[in-house]
Amino acid sequence: MNNLFSVQAQPELTRREFFNGEEHLVVPLVALVEGVIHSANADSPQLALAEEFGKFPQGWDGRPVVVNHPKMNGQPVSANLPEVLESEKIGQLFNTRLEGKKLKTEAWINISLAEDKGEEVEGVLRGLEAEEITEVSTGLFADTEAGSGKHNGKTFEGTWRNVVPDHLAILSDSLGACSVADGCGAPRINEEFCCPACARGAPCINEGVTANVCKTARTPKFNGTEEEPWTGLTLLDFGVESFGKLTDAEKATVASLTLLGDSKADNSRDLVFFPVVNQETGKLNKAALEQVSAPHALAHGPKVPARTLASAQAKAKQLLSRHFDETSDEFGPCKKIMDKTFALWNFEGKSRSDNDVRAALDAAITVTQDNFAYVIAVFSDSFIWATWDGLFQQGFEIADDGAVSLGEEVTPVRPETEFVPVTVNKENDMTKEERVKGLISNEGTNFTEKDETWLLALEDEQLEKMEPAEAPEPTEEELAAALVAAAETAAVEAVARGAETPVTASEYIGKAPPEVQEVLNSGLRMHEARRADITKGIIANAKNSFTAEELAKMPMDSLEKLAALSDVDDFTGRGLPRTLAAAAESDQPPPMPLVFEAKQANSA
Repeated sequence: MNNLFSVQAQPELTRREFFNGEEHLVVPLVALVEGVIHSANADSPQLALAEEFGKFPQGWDGRPVVVNHPKMNGQPVSANLPEVLESEKIGQLFNTRLEGKKLKTEAWINISLAEDKGEEVEGVLRGLEAEEITEVSTGLFADTEAGSGKHNGKTFEGTWRNVVPDHLAILSDSLGACSVADGCGAPRINEEFCCPACARGAPCINEGVTANVCKTARTPKFNGTEEEPWTGLTLLDFGVESFGKLTDAEKATVASLTLLGDSKADNSRDLVFFPVVNQETGKLNKAALEQVSAPHALAHGPKVPARTLASAQAKAKQLLSRHFDETSDEFGPCKKIMDKTFALWNFEGKSRSDNDVRAALDAAITVTQDNFAYVIAVFSDSFIWATWDGLFQQGFEIADDGAVSLGEEVTPVRPETEFVPVTVNKENDMTKEERVKGLISNEGTNFTEKDETWLLALEDEQLEKMEPAEAPEPTEEELAAALVAAAETAAVEAVARGAETPVTASEYIGKAPPEVQEVLNSGLRMHEARRADITKGIIANAKNSFTAEELAKMPMDSLEKLAALSDVDDFTGRGLPRTLAAAAESDQPPPMPLVFEAKQANSA
């Protein structure tokens, strides 16, 4: 099994004992754990209950221990056959007991017998003597009770009943049905921890265990580097036998040698999480960093947020790139790019431009995805990235120390394009011919078809200046005044036709809703003021022959025409009208100004 760390067993887990006058290596182990097991010779997963395989624990005592399951002609056989016992047995089981849901026992291995079984068996013996975690597998007979179901989230198709022990196999190169990750294996004795890794203070290798560690990876404290084999970091390396005996200062020291270890953790697993510094030498260990940065790190490990794992792996690769002369296939051809990329991953103390953030997110998504990935868009707290599989949205955070962490939730997204109307000035797009035809047809100009040739000879800028300005939108008061004038004109015309006296403007307004009355009254006042100004101008004209009474009976449009005929200006908002006599006088040159004040002659 490929564990995240190569973890040694706790000292003195194994011991030496004499049995029948021969020296034996006694290895404590967990043979079975209640759960769903898919045996090599079974068609489907089956449920192994502790009450069944541990019903009579002593029934396992004396069963033979072999290396790998025995076979004849390629088929599994019992290890209790005479020929198998003679050729493959290296020891037997003793002191078997059921503790909780685990079947624990001891493998008593005859050292001299194992050494005579060939290189493969001798290699297994040496691994056990070095207290390396080793896979084991049980051989047994059992009835299978039909019936499917789920146990701890795993589906099974049958249940073991009437279990009869046969042997225990120590596996040299394969994974047991009840593997180390499931809680089985050798050597093991510590009931307090769920696996030997966390019993040693290293990250737990069991799936489903939630680790309470730092959210973002730290830069560990180290003095120099080393490329020695990595055997992990345990509390025993600090001279401490148990987690409870650590002081707060010691916890802080231990955590500082890891990438994610939390000095406030309540267990050794979370305190010593991703150790990468050798406690004895104080040096950063290359092998430890490579284990953390492996693509399938924690594949069978505790649950940590995806962004936390990504942060640790990015930090490990950053440290590898900066402190080791990497020439491996993974880094060699792209080392300069990696140096730059991971420098952006943690841009502590730098001003963060939008390009910095985008580049850091590019680096983050690159190390967390197996396929080629790149950033599409960046928002305040999330970003869009793409792979061959599509577009995805993911949150991100930038810590005060510059570390970039990616959100755990990744959401597939699709782009939406919004089209908005574009305002086009059609007049600017008109041809000269269209512009000239518009000027000729415009009632606000005096151009005719005869002017077309002359107009076409002009420049576009000159034609634009000839276009009459658009009248501004009338105000509410001006509209109201127009309504009043129209009503007044209609009333005068009705009287001229001999009709009955119509309703006056004031009476008409009085019947309107209150909110409309205010607008109409305002328009009426404007209308009356304009009428009064025009009337005064007409009367002041020396050629005028109308009386004030006659003018009062005329509609507004008639007064305006009369005023235009009499060459009377619009006096709205101005002073008193100018008379024609005054206009005539104004045609004379003004008197010469006096330069010197005239002196009167003295009388004699």
